[in-house]
Amino acid sequence: METKSSIDTQVSTKELLVKTFGFFKLLFTKWKIWCSALLLGAIAGLIHDYFVDEEFNYRGVIIFNLELGGSTQMSQFGGLASTLGLMGSQGASSGELFTSQNFPTIVRSRAVIERALMKEVEVDGDTLLMINYVADSSDIAEKEWGGDLFHKPFTAAINYTFEKKEPKDFTILENQIINTIYEKLRDATYLDLAKGTNSIMVLSALLSDEKLTKKWVETVLETTEEFYVEMKTKKTRELLKIQEKRLKKLEQDLLSTDSRTAQLALQNPNFIDPLGRMQETQANRKSNFLSNQYVTQLATIEGLERVILEQTPIFTIVEETRLPLEKDFNREGLDVKLASLAALVLTILTLVIVDAYKQIMKP
Repeated sequence: METKSSIDTQVSTKELLVKTFGFFKLLFTKWKIWCSALLLGAIAGLIHDYFVDEEFNYRGVIIFNLELGGSTQMSQFGGLASTLGLMGSQGASSGELFTSQNFPTIVRSRAVIERALMKEVEVDGDTLLMINYVADSSDIAEKEWGGDLFHKPFTAAINYTFEKKEPKDFTILENQIINTIYEKLRDATYLDLAKGTNSIMVLSALLSDEKLTKKWVETVLETTEEFYVEMKTKKTRELLKIQEKRLKKLEQDLLSTDSRTAQLALQNPNFIDPLGRMQETQANRKSNFLSNQYVTQLATIEGLERVILEQTPIFTIVEETRLPLEKDFNREGLDVKLASLAALVLTILTLVIVDAYKQIMKP
């Protein structure tokens, strides 16, 4: 004997199946209506694509190779540091900043992008700051600063013209403008390893102006190279400055000692006074010592300059960006599909509601 719950379950399942079959029967009988809705939706999408300008960006791409080696130069630098009593310098390589994993973050970092924005670039024979070129030629004035129903246009940013200065000297307004431009360019700039390679990288950007896109990828790569060299050789250059100051001090001491030796030789031509002979001997000995130190210091500085040269990375452009650039459409072919799908869903929903209403209104 079946229980009440099992009977309710069977009834519910039967009702569900009946409703499902009824739904498909309704679709089958009304196929002309929903097919027409699909067609009308597609036509509406095509009309929209034809009469409304579709938004697109230009894609600028530079392919380059970056040498990230460092074992030879670091060992040479470590040897010099050991000779100079600066063994702590060798340990810094354990936290290496410039690796292939970190490089995409460096390229899109605020430090690099702000430097690139403050660089002077040549556009159609005119020289202007990159940040002013971005503000004037991109769509940032219409989108980010254009305002909407709830916000007024950021006219102070739209009408502002930057002068070349250090980021630490930016005013509050300039920082506000820089923040928006930085976020826009960071999201529009990409760096990836070329497929199947370990050191060949693909730098690309998507912006609304063709010439701006080309100039931006070129400028950001140039700035990244400068930043890379500066940071990579920072410790060696600091050590070089110390050694150059020491060389200058040795040069002054040596010049003073040579002058003193010449004076003593002039004052005691016949070496009659034993004290004079001793002073001249001491002066000669000091002069020889300083001369040896001077030569050694010259060799040290030459070695440090060689290390800087070896630490300087090599950016080799494999494929540069050239006009005309490739267009990147935001929603190519998507409007037609969405319009057709929306028309179909609305039509089916309407048919179901109408059919349910007729069922309810039956006597």
